[in-house]
Amino acid sequence: MVELVLLDEGGVAGPGAGRSQVESMSIEKYTVEEVATHSSADDCWVIIHGKIYDVTKYLDDHPGGDQVLLVSAGEDATEEFDDAGHSTDAWKLMEKYVVGQVDETSVSTTKSSQFLYKTLPTVASVLVLGLVAGVILWRKKRIV
Repeated sequence: MVELVLLDEGGVAGPGAGRSQVESMSIEKYTVEEVATHSSADDCWVIIHGKIYDVTKYLDDHPGGDQVLLVSAGEDATEEFDDAGHSTDAWKLMEKYVVGQVDETSVSTTKSSQFLYKTLPTVASVLVLGLVAGVILWRKKRIV
């Protein structure tokens, strides 16, 4: 059994929420690999702050449009969610879509591989540009 904080004194859920109204309930744990299989408009799960939300039925109602959610389908959307600056009403609304929480043992290897996957194109671009600049400078020195 996992203890899940649903609402604080003001009825707000989320990071930093007070722990005055705590409801214990059993909550399913899923690996990030399992969440990744729910990545379509017909079956759309997202991870936000370690909780997993099935937002399939909410796609048409999302104020930012369904594409905003679909772009993060099957993935951790915490950063995108936080960057959008969601209201307390959004936090309240989200609770009915919780289907579980991330099994933390599945996160460590995935986060490191995601980091590599996201940074590798940037590193490769910098290396190629450096090589091109080096060749240009080397050729100029040979000509002069």
